[in-house]
Amino acid sequence: RREIGRYRIQRRVRRLERSGVIERQVAIVDPARVGRPALFVVGVEVERERPELVKTLRAWVAAEPAVQQAYYVTGTADYVLVVVARDIAEFDALMSDMMIANPNVRRFITQVVMSTVKRGLFVPVES
Repeated sequence: RREIGRYRIQRRVRRLERSGVIERQVAIVDPARVGRPALFVVGVEVERERPELVKTLRAWVAAEPAVQQAYYVTGTADYVLVVVARDIAEFDALMSDMMIANPNVRRFITQVVMSTVKRGLFVPVES
């Protein structure tokens, strides 16, 4: 009976993967346990939203492992990034690299995460 239930779940997961509902499966790692205890939420403001300039920033963000999440948003910032680092110095160096690689970035505003209340990527899916 337990095997039948497991088989049904595996079938449903494969169907959701094929349909594109499940993009990929990931493990949620505790950043502190792997030497990256500092977490930052960064609002990035760009000078101009010309496609070639935005493409450069998006490519940099996508390639940077310390950037855990990135969102194009409305409001005062153009992008919001969630970034992990060993410490403030590593974060500062990363942001300097971002500014050098992306002269279109006007400024960024950093919020240091004091504690994590909830972390996850769960999205409710109807049966």
